Amino acid sequence: MELLIILSVITLLVTVAVPNYQSIKAYFDIQGSSRQLVALVSAARANAIRLGQSVVMCRRASHEQSQCAGSQINSAGNWSIGWLLFADTDDNQWFDGTDRLLKEGLNAASGCEVSGRGDFLSFSPEGILRGGGNGTFTVICSNLKQELVVNILGRVRYGEITEIP
Repeated sequence: MELLIILSVITLLVTVAVPNYQSIKAYFDIQGSSRQLVALVSAARANAIRLGQSVVMCRRASHEQSQCAGSQINSAGNWSIGWLLFADTDDNQWFDGTDRLLKEGLNAASGCEVSGRGDFLSFSPEGILRGGGNGTFTVICSNLKQELVVNILGRVRYGEITEIP
């Protein structure tokens, strides 16, 4: 009888705790992925100013290759695979043999999707975002969504974390 009571209490605790754990994990995942993206934008801008040359961050073509996925400014690119950050010595916004790789990485949280703002961001030696206008990234983890807006000065504004119905 005592064993049955203990098992029912454990079952009750597990049914209450597991959904809460999943929502808390999704919240921390979206925060981590958003912060990683903001840190990358800040590093790109800071390196452009420090080096006195154009610096580009682009989305990776694949996990295996250190190559940019494309050259569109305003497409809804998938940044979930990862990114490259490089000094663009030939000023063509494309990672090739003459450019210097500064950083590369993969998406922080597994199961999260990062999309938006085309295939690359390029900062001038003055730290100004090239290509005109603001850019918006969307981070989705589980059932949570957050938008990040990068303005022309390279500053990022965090949108609210909202639940996707």
